[in-house]
Formats: sequence, C-alpha cells, structure tokens
Amino acid sequence: MGWLDQVNPQAHLLWHGRWEHGGGEPARWLHDHELVVVTEGHCEVTIENDVFSCPAGSFIVVPPGRRHSSGAVSEEGVYRYCVHFDWVWQRALRAPIFVFMPHAFDEAAVHQPPAFVPSGVLRGDIDDFERVKGALDTLAFEWRAQQGSSMCRAYLLQVLVQLLAEGERGPAVGWERVLALRVKKLLDVTMSSNESVRERLQQLRFSYEHLCRLFRRHFGVTPVGYLNMLRVERAKSQLKNSDLNISEIANKLGFSSPAYFGRVFRKYTGTSPREFRG
Repeated sequence: MGWLDQVNPQAHLLWHGRWEHGGGEPARWLHDHELVVVTEGHCEVTIENDVFSCPAGSFIVVPPGRRHSSGAVSEEGVYRYCVHFDWVWQRALRAPIFVFMPHAFDEAAVHQPPAFVPSGVLRGDIDDFERVKGALDTLAFEWRAQQGSSMCRAYLLQVLVQLLAEGERGPAVGWERVLALRVKKLLDVTMSSNESVRERLQQLRFSYEHLCRLFRRHFGVTPVGYLNMLRVERAKSQLKNSDLNISEIANKLGFSSPAYFGRVFRKYTGTSPREFRG
C-alpha cells in the first residue's frame, strides 16, 4: 500500500485569486497544511530560510508550524489556488488556520502530518495541468456550495492524488533531483548554434537562475559548463573518427564560432582541436 492510499483529507479553507507583480502575503505560521497550485505567472514561497521557485504549472505543500511567506515575482502577476487541509480527518482546529507574525501561534494546536506522509516540503511540476485545473475548479465550486462536505473531501483527494501519485513523490530534495535530471536530459540532446541553454530550458517552466543553482548543487557544474564538457567529448570523437573539418565540427556541435570552439576545447583538454587531431 502506498502512502496516498492512506490519505483521507479534511479541507479547512479554499480560495483562489490573483496577485499583481510584487504582491503576496507577509510571514505567517500555519496550524494546518497549505496546498498552493500556481496556474499563471511565477511566485516564490519562502519556508523558514528556504526559497522555492513556483512557476505556472507547479505546486507546493507548505507544512504546518513553519514560518513562511510568498510573493509574485513575474511581471504579469500570479494566479494561484490555495487549499488549507489535513491529510486525514481529525478534530477541528482549535486555533486560527494561520497567524501573521510577529504574533505567536499555538504550537499545541498545530496539526502535524501522520507518520506515513513523507517528511519535508512536497512540491513538483504538474504533469497533466488541464486535468488538475479542472479538478480544482470542481473542488472550488463544491466548496462554495457546501464547505466541508463529503464531496469536498472526495475532490480534494482527487487533486492530491493527481499531483502526488507519480512515483508517490517525496520531499523537495527528491523532486529537485528529478528536475536536475530533466535538465541534464535536455542538455544531452545536440543543440544548434542559434539556440541558447536558457532557451532550451524554458520548456521546464522554472526560472533559469533556479535551474542553474539546482543543477550545480546536484552535479557540481553549471548547465553551460556541463554542455561544453559534453560537446568537447563529442568533438574529440569527431576529430578522431570523421573527415569533417574543424569549422564543420564546431557548427555541428552547436558552437557559435570555430574560435569559441577552440577556446572551450583548450579549456577542457589543454590543447587545440587541430593539435588533438594530430
């Protein structure tokens, strides 16, 4: 049995709306969990000292009892759905759902997650965006009609399963590893000279800066550095096993010019392409 098979969610609050650029919520404490689904724009969620990038088509579950804040960083603003909930049905909250700092919150009233729920911050990219968006809209409609009904619980469970069921995602570190591998997979495909790394990675819908930090944290090198290392290895094979001239190899591997190819090749091998060919 997977951990999602044990979930019987209880919703406490649901709302959705738009923040303009620079808008957001100040630091606060939660007594329950908060699911945030971003459907338009790009926001950042800070939990204690960790900043999580949340572009359109992504989600994050903020755990209770941790200081957090959020804000819109994209020029077009952000549209998001927010659901406060518990993973299983339990006693009603004995305190407000959240408390803004600097006011203290009641630690004894915090609804901690059950032991079967993965620890840490759950987050990820949404695989079937339209399906999840439809389930959220249905949940929002049912919430307006009858808050806390059995149908609300059923639709919330549907949303959680759709977001989390792929491999039963664990904490953020696990998903970040998956995302870093997705960056690597995109870079492993030969790029043309008129396509930049930034352009190639746009399809992941995370900020380029966030992807660079994440990739370096997991692989010890920037995406550009990895791509150049990959190109040099391919160039070494081409130089030894083909009749292509150096300019043709540089163009085939996506270097902007033979001169730039030569500088990168020397950086990683200590010799020029011509000297390596012999």
